This record gives sequence, structure tokens and C-alpha cells, in this order.
Amino acid sequence: MRRPDYSNQEALLPSAAPPGFTDHIYASPHGVPLEVRVWACPGAAQSPWIFWTHGGAYCTGAHYAPPSWVVPAFRAKGFHVVSVGYRLSPQVGLQEIIQDCVDGLEWCRRNLPSIVPIDIDAFAIGGDSSGGTLATLLGHVVRPRPRAVCDVYGPVDLVDMYYARKAKVPDDAWAQRWGDRYTDSHNRAMIADRDPAKAITAAPFGWEINHVPIEQTRARWARPDFEYSTRVFAQTQLKDWLASMGLGLTALLRLDELEREEDRLDRCRSWSAYHLLDETYPPTAFFHGEADGAVPITASRRMAQRLREHSVDVYESYYPDGPHGFDQELKGPDTEGWAEYVVPVVEFVDRHVRGM
Repeated sequence: MRRPDYSNQEALLPSAAPPGFTDHIYASPHGVPLEVRVWACPGAAQSPWIFWTHGGAYCTGAHYAPPSWVVPAFRAKGFHVVSVGYRLSPQVGLQEIIQDCVDGLEWCRRNLPSIVPIDIDAFAIGGDSSGGTLATLLGHVVRPRPRAVCDVYGPVDLVDMYYARKAKVPDDAWAQRWGDRYTDSHNRAMIADRDPAKAITAAPFGWEINHVPIEQTRARWARPDFEYSTRVFAQTQLKDWLASMGLGLTALLRLDELEREEDRLDRCRSWSAYHLLDETYPPTAFFHGEADGAVPITASRRMAQRLREHSVDVYESYYPDGPHGFDQELKGPDTEGWAEYVVPVVEFVDRHVRGM
């Protein structure tokens, strides 16, 4: 099988937001509007639906355009697709982010029946990268529970992440990209400012904001009012700085509030889907690249094994040579790898959501 040229960063951005969606504000905590974007399945009657949480290391990304395959693959199976926006770290932590997603899902349960023909109880939750963390946690906390979970290269064990970040030696990747436009003191002040009213809900990745013209981002996100504002630039570079310094998890889980190592580890466990598993967890599909350097594939394999130990149905789809974000190249049924890797994931979710 031919592999995509993964050195092309633009190829790893999601495809443009598919047409045929509607946008809705579901909440405005502390004055920050939060939206869901809904792609209805055309002509469907009482359709199932999937609720998608986007990635971006918890502090960048946007809900406007899910991974390239998500909308076409699930709509082809008769699903409505809902992508949820949430407040980004560090002005809020993981607890608030999860609550945003819960609020978004509850809004959907109340309001989607008046927007689309839907079987409101027939739903799955999915997410990519950091959105996989959110999706797998939501599988524990929402009621009624989803009938299936779809985890796309998500960090599911934050204890592993804690040790990896603790061992991290600060590097100069952030400085090479951003030069002298920002300082350490600026960024330390940003992560110390926990005013939720200052949170934003969308920020491009560093390569994107520095190389992709704003007109292209607006078109890809179908968001003509989006700006590369000073605030957005600051958010984007902060993600790179947190990665260089190994401080992203500290900001997300407020670990700086805790003095004892055992308390930090307990907090990491309490926000890790892997450590909360039991036999009541929903059936789960995993989709991961075998060459993922950001979230090692062992994260998915270990959680899949733990679920099997609890007699929970699992499907694993592992893409050979795929790095983090490999699935952005999977744009439709004519794409190489679609039938082999995408279709079985969607069929697993469909089977469990419909109770077949």
C-alpha cells in the first residue's frame, strides 16, 4: 500500500467542513458562546447519531471540521453527525471541558428531535487525539450512556502522559517556530490566568497559522468571521510552548495545585478512562496509526485489552506506518485504505448503536 507523504503538513489538516450543516449555540458559560455543528443525514427517518469531540492538545483545534473521514463515513451509514465546541485550556481545566461536552450532549438530547428526524437514544460518542480523551471519559459519565465509543488515537491513560511529561527535557521547538514574539514569562502568566471568561473555543495549529492564509482557514472551517487575532495567535503558540516545556498536563489538570506526587498521580488516574473501566463500559472501537509519535499505539492496545478482560466488545483498526493525524488523508470511499480501515470501524459503531 502506498503511504501518503506525511512530510506535507497541510495534508494532515482536516478536509474542509462538508456542506449541509447547521450551527447552534448550546451554552454561554461566563459569556463564552459554545456551539455544536450538526450534519443531518439527508432523507433519514429516526436516524442514529454520533457526537464528536475534536482534538488539539486540549488547547487548540476547533469543532468546525472533524477528521476528514468522519462526516462522509457516518452519514453514509445513516447517522447524523454532531461536532461539539468547548472552551480550551488553560483558562479552563479538564473538568470544565468535560462539563462543556456534557452540556452540549444534553442540549442535543433536548433539541435535536425538533431539528432532525432522530432516534435520540441511539447514539455514539467519538473523538480524535485529545478529543479521544474526552470521548472515552464521556463514555463513563454521561447518562444514558452511549451505545458505542469511537476512540481515534486518544490519550486514555493520563498517568502514562504524566510520566512522559515529567521526563521531558525542554527543547527549542517553540523558540524555533515563534522566535522572540513571545516569552516564557508571557506564557507562564497565560497558564496562571484561570479566568474562564477569557477562554476561547477555536485556534489553529502552529504550522497552520504561520503558513495558511486566513482566507483558506475561513473557507476550510466554513467560518467567514474567524480571525487570526492577537488572542488566537497567543493561544496557538502556547500549545507549542506547553509541548516544548512538558507542561500541558499540568495546565490541564491543575497539577500545580498539588504538592504531593501521589496526589498528582491520583488526579491523573481520576481523569483517565483506562483507570475507570469496568464491565459496564460501552463497546469501543479504536483507530490508531502504528507510527504515532504523539500518542503511542500502546494506549489503544492496553485499553482494548482491559475492556476484553471486562467482557466488553472491542474493535481495533491499526493503520500501518500511520503517524498522528494519519486519518486526515482518508477523505472518501475512493481513498486507499478506506474500505480496509475506516469501514470496519463505522460498521462496528453502527452495529452496536442500532442494537443489531
